[in-house]
Amino acid sequence: MPNDALRQVVAACGYYEGDVPLFETVKGLGCLSKGMRQQLCRLQPLVCVRSLAVVQRSNHGPWRVTLLYEGDLTASVEEQARQGRVRSINASLRKLYPAVAERVVPDLLGEGCSLLELDLSGAGLKGSWSAVFGEAALCSAVLRALYLNLCKLSGPLPELRLPALQVLDLSNNQWTGGLEPLQGCTALQRLLASSNELTGTLEPLRGCTGLTELNLAANRLSGSLEPLSRCTGLRQLIMPNNRAMRRGLTGGLEPLRGCTALVSLLLPGNTLTGSLEPLQRYPYPYPYP
Repeated sequence: MPNDALRQVVAACGYYEGDVPLFETVKGLGCLSKGMRQQLCRLQPLVCVRSLAVVQRSNHGPWRVTLLYEGDLTASVEEQARQGRVRSINASLRKLYPAVAERVVPDLLGEGCSLLELDLSGAGLKGSWSAVFGEAALCSAVLRALYLNLCKLSGPLPELRLPALQVLDLSNNQWTGGLEPLQGCTALQRLLASSNELTGTLEPLRGCTGLTELNLAANRLSGSLEPLSRCTGLRQLIMPNNRAMRRGLTGGLEPLRGCTALVSLLLPGNTLTGSLEPLQRYPYPYPYP
């Protein structure tokens, strides 16, 4: 079989287009014939496994392996991540010990790190970002998703220099200050930061033109919706009950005129003015303003 054709066969076993397949779905290819196994040994396709013990082995046959990890975030997992062998870590609702927490940024979210997804939701970290994780820079070039909801984190947001980040969940914490630390996350598609104490305007999100979901409900934000005017793919905009100086968001809906993909719009508890006329071209019934 031509090399390109074999690569396509392996890739087609992934759950999503372009995704790395699980080892269980492709391991039979190496048993078809001696020639096929030799070809796989030359190509060394990348496959996902869910066992830390498998990744720690020295011999993986004709495969390169990467770990989809779920469980306590331990020093052993971080060590494998430092070596570029971990694709995602789901440590939600797990206790994160201080000695491990201080290595999260340099080992998983810093320059040169290869982790694509980190879920620490519900970790109960309690404290400011610097108190829990230290002062190291968050500057991974490849991280795609970061979940920090329900972590009891407080204080200002850390500066996120994460140009590949697509999903960021900061909801249900005690974050304060503005959205300026997110300005470097220009690839964001989903930003969830409801139920915090965030202040300021939406201006720092002006460069996040790929947003499809924005949930900033129950904060202290103010200003107009104008910074979202270029987010033409926006499908869900949920920002009720922003209560800065008892005013919250102001102005009209005109900035949303080009956001024709919107299917959910929740903005009660603000002081928006004007009419629903900018929404007249929507393919669905009017969202609730």
